[in-house]
Amino acid sequence: LAVALAAKETVANMISGFLILVDRPFRVNDRIELPDGKIGDVQEIGLRCTKILTFDNTLLVVPNSDISTARVVNHGYPSAKVKMRLRMGVAYGSDMAKVKEILVDIARQNTRVMDEPAPAAYFMSFGDSALEVMLIAWVADYREKFSITDEINLAIQKRFAQEGIEIPFPQRDVHLYQKS
Repeated sequence: LAVALAAKETVANMISGFLILVDRPFRVNDRIELPDGKIGDVQEIGLRCTKILTFDNTLLVVPNSDISTARVVNHGYPSAKVKMRLRMGVAYGSDMAKVKEILVDIARQNTRVMDEPAPAAYFMSFGDSALEVMLIAWVADYREKFSITDEINLAIQKRFAQEGIEIPFPQRDVHLYQKS
């Protein structure tokens, strides 16, 4: 009985590992996201555990029984294509048609942004301190998302400065009244 109870977890991990290998919800080199928000690339799928290398170069060893019952997001399947959503705010009074035109132009000029689906910009909301805009662009490989985001953000900052479009910081107006 003691041996059976001690082996219960190992057997559960092995059965789960077998099911992962057969079902293939992810493969080696796929980028997955775990329920706790950790993201990494699958390095190895074993019978007892799955090894995931995080962006911090830390190896996560996750028991297969945990991963087989969890909701796992696979960023590499069915294809490596990924949608980028870049949110930003511009100052009240900005010409929103011009802002959207500039954002789409910047995305189109980046050779690593896909032409289809075409990049698009949307005026999302009236924020507390800014008019909220979102640029959507598709990238062929999710592994390039961070570097492309960096390139586009730098281009946006430079172009907005050239065009006189302000990226505001949060601010509050305080009105003081004096009792008579």
